[in-house]
Amino acid sequence: MVDTVTACIESFEVTNERLFAREQGTRDGMTTKDILYQNLPHFRAQVDNLSHELYFRASLPHLVYGASLFEMQENDVGRTVEKIQSILGNAGIKATETAISEAKVHRIDFCKNMRVDHSCKDYIALLDNYRMPKKDKINYELETLTFGSHNKNRQICIYNKIRQVSKVKDEKERALAFGMPENILRFESRLLNNRTIKKEFKDSLFLYSSFDKQKATGQLLRDFNRIKDIEETQLSLNFNEDVELLRQLISMFGNRAFEAFLGIKGSAENILQSFCYQYRAVLELFINAGLSKGTAYKNADKLFEYNRLKPLAENRGLINEIKEKLAA
Repeated sequence: MVDTVTACIESFEVTNERLFAREQGTRDGMTTKDILYQNLPHFRAQVDNLSHELYFRASLPHLVYGASLFEMQENDVGRTVEKIQSILGNAGIKATETAISEAKVHRIDFCKNMRVDHSCKDYIALLDNYRMPKKDKINYELETLTFGSHNKNRQICIYNKIRQVSKVKDEKERALAFGMPENILRFESRLLNNRTIKKEFKDSLFLYSSFDKQKATGQLLRDFNRIKDIEETQLSLNFNEDVELLRQLISMFGNRAFEAFLGIKGSAENILQSFCYQYRAVLELFINAGLSKGTAYKNADKLFEYNRLKPLAENRGLINEIKEKLAA
């Protein structure tokens, strides 16, 4: 459930400073920066000589299992602490298991690998219809969908895990995905700073407590619901704009307004996507634009008939599948 972590250790000893690179900075004759650091495979250690703190950033699945394709479990906390202690020791830092276990988490990625029933693209395409408040969104070739890609507090990322592993630089890790069906959808909740972590958990998070499955599952579901919650807001924006457009077209073209609306929007698919394939929302669009209920039903039916895409029930099925598997 835990992927990448940045955490701070307060009790430690640098036993071999020569193994580190050093960065220093001064201003007005005062030292403003003095850090020692090492960049190792999937691990960075950084000692702040001014605050006397040790920060480490690590991809925990890589450290323990050798690849991000595998998920950390609650009982992996002991193995993880031992591995970090060993890496730090080889890097010239002495720290006890207790100090490492009680390291305060400053950034964390919770994740879930879900073996899905359909193509990963189906889920990503569906979720791409949704938005999150004040969050930008990037969709890369229906392989990766990221909410908050430029946000400094949190991100949500959904992607094709097998496709991602098949493209990494490490040859041994790539081999793990060779020949595997691309049916693993990865969902990641990324809390990018200590303030966001405290806001989510109402307290500080430590390395040992980040392995709590209940905490991880709760965070994944909260972020998943944040994506869904914006659906009504987005529908409202689409609804108001399209009602006004339809009213203008009705006044201009009368009975031919539906065809004109379809031509301006580009396709039935574009219209239905903007309303998340919700039949009731599409129906209300036509009614609020001034059409009779009979004509509204007729036009709504036409859109779904023209489009011949998955009906709302099937889309809801994909959403419910993700939610159930995140909670498992």
